[in-house]
Amino acid sequence: MKQEDRITVYQTEEKPCLTTGHRLYVIGGQNGMFPQKGEHMGGEMWGVWAPPIKLLDGFWLELDGRWLTRADAFTALPYGCCFAYENVSGLNVERFQFVPQEEAALFVRITLENREEQPWQGRLRLAVKTELMPVWLSDRLGVRDGQDRVRRKGDLVLGKDEENPWSFCLGVSEPYTFLPGGEEECPQGKTRGKGAYFTLELMPELAPGERKELWFTLSASSLSPEEAERTCRRVQGRREELLREKREVYEALAETAALRFPKRPEIEETYRWTQYLNDWIVRDVEQVGRGAVAGYAEFPWWFGHDTAYLAPALLMQGDGETVKSTLRLIKAASCRENGSGRVVHEISNNGVVFYEGMTTETPQFADAVWRTYCWTGDEDFLREMYPFCQKGAEYLDSLCVDGLPTGYGVTEIAGLDCICCDTAVHAVRDYQALMQMAGALGKQEEAERYRLRMEETFSAFERLMWLEEQGLYGDMAATKEEILPRAQTWQITLKGFPITDVDEIEGYESCKQDKSPEEEAEKLRLRERMQAVIREAETMEEGERRAFFLFGLGHSALPVEYGFVEQERAAAILEKTGSGFRPAEIAGEHIMPIGTGHRIVAEYAAGNPERVLEGMQLVAESFGRVTPGATSEIYPDSGCFVQAWNSFATMWPVAACIFGVSPDAARKRLSLKPCLCEEMDGVELKNLVIGGERFTLRAHVGEETWVELSAPEGWTVECTLPLKPMNR
Repeated sequence: MKQEDRITVYQTEEKPCLTTGHRLYVIGGQNGMFPQKGEHMGGEMWGVWAPPIKLLDGFWLELDGRWLTRADAFTALPYGCCFAYENVSGLNVERFQFVPQEEAALFVRITLENREEQPWQGRLRLAVKTELMPVWLSDRLGVRDGQDRVRRKGDLVLGKDEENPWSFCLGVSEPYTFLPGGEEECPQGKTRGKGAYFTLELMPELAPGERKELWFTLSASSLSPEEAERTCRRVQGRREELLREKREVYEALAETAALRFPKRPEIEETYRWTQYLNDWIVRDVEQVGRGAVAGYAEFPWWFGHDTAYLAPALLMQGDGETVKSTLRLIKAASCRENGSGRVVHEISNNGVVFYEGMTTETPQFADAVWRTYCWTGDEDFLREMYPFCQKGAEYLDSLCVDGLPTGYGVTEIAGLDCICCDTAVHAVRDYQALMQMAGALGKQEEAERYRLRMEETFSAFERLMWLEEQGLYGDMAATKEEILPRAQTWQITLKGFPITDVDEIEGYESCKQDKSPEEEAEKLRLRERMQAVIREAETMEEGERRAFFLFGLGHSALPVEYGFVEQERAAAILEKTGSGFRPAEIAGEHIMPIGTGHRIVAEYAAGNPERVLEGMQLVAESFGRVTPGATSEIYPDSGCFVQAWNSFATMWPVAACIFGVSPDAARKRLSLKPCLCEEMDGVELKNLVIGGERFTLRAHVGEETWVELSAPEGWTVECTLPLKPMNR
């Protein structure tokens, strides 16, 4: 970072902020407090977590009898965050916190500055509420939370769950008094759970104008109190070194696959912070695995769908190892849970699988494996994953009706599980990816078999799903017997899925939200559409199967995105789907950036650079609306406040659409098919990582349009525009 990135908010609220490393993270309010929030674990998703356990509900500062309940300023940094409090009993106070990159530890630095002309002496208290408890779905393992106990041991404070080995250790840089209890004084009142309250009291002295730093070091262990203590003692004396290492990580991230976008600085800023976020999402959990998670606060664990979408940006940054470890983690859980090639949907931080997997997650896994090979050239990884991907194709085959697989796609509406548009398109892509894998591995007979399967599946898709009158593909194909009860239900509610007895668990409410439109006019449109579907279905013969246009979900753009339809028809399909980046038909009032990302790539495939830019700009508009440095799961400010798959709309389009990067790292070949408009003049992508080597590209748009390129020796590069060597 040439100049350290920071974003400061001066009107602080309970809006969330995140401080994280790979083994511990903290979610609190930008005002410095720790409100009880969360759906999957009611009121518990915020606080201090070191998966597979939670440590604290929160901690609070009191200076000379005044609780610091609202920071005057909050500053987000890539590697930590600061809370500033002005003129508290004559002092300025700053709380800075960071998490070491690979340690289950948290550092909190309290800086006191005496702005007065006389000496200052007073009382500083740190109040703590412990909450040693397991992560979501631990009840399925028979794990139960016990009462927390806290004690002082020499210069440290130790906490442990009575019934489990879960522990923390707290060290302080200055002498202190340990005071157990104190829940009646906590500024947020008594919180839920079986945690314990305690307070550390310090008596600092400051000369006029003096600044003093007080450090608190928290460590965690899910295995033993001894390990927590060892970690605390090991890292306490290395805080400056660990902070320097942390900053260097983010400085390197900012220089890798770095974007310069002269005419759209807001897109550039959103992109750069997404680079940092790609490290925030890495979770390393002992005895489970290491991989990129979906988002915070509700989804700090692993998903089949999300991994396919967040992998491309990580690959751009050269972090193929995180992509591979995430795919391995998902594969292991899928084999354990399903015993087949079916890819699971959701894996908690203890390894427990919530749902066995939507149909689309199996082909998306294969697509991610192939993309990883293309960007890294790692043939050993491809050979390792290929047999599992083959089993996935067998699983898809077992679901086929009329040549297409049944089952849920990405849209989580109960009953939308017959032959869905996106499920069918992903199946075509699955056979295509396997054809490409087999070819790369020299298995020509298998490659030919998958090629034929791909063509057969796409032909079946075209035959069954295309609606000539609408000029679009249907959302779902079903028989009269299948569609009638579904449409009757959808008139009233669009419940989430899956709806089974086993899923009636704590946190299930977050998975089965009613996705029906909120506005009365939209509810009426939904009822009218379903009544039209019912009337159409009643004219069908028994056993007849046809496609229906149900919700206007935009899945017609998916075949365009994958390049399965020729450009003229692609343009017509995109025109028919309406306003493109805004909600269409009855899909809902909210925009998800992942859907925007899909549309951006489809617009690229149709040759529309201005629309590519429009989509990227839309996502950038939501940057920082909830948390400085991030975009939310649902545009502009709903859902997870940090959502990993948004990189599919913020970073990936720069490589995949603006420059049209298509690598073959194993053979050192690079294909470029740029899609440029005037506003993209001067766009530069510096140190893009392919096969462990670095490339820089710069667009020139004007009377003449060309691409400048700096590439390593030994690479063959083809470009659809004039290509010139970069002068440095």
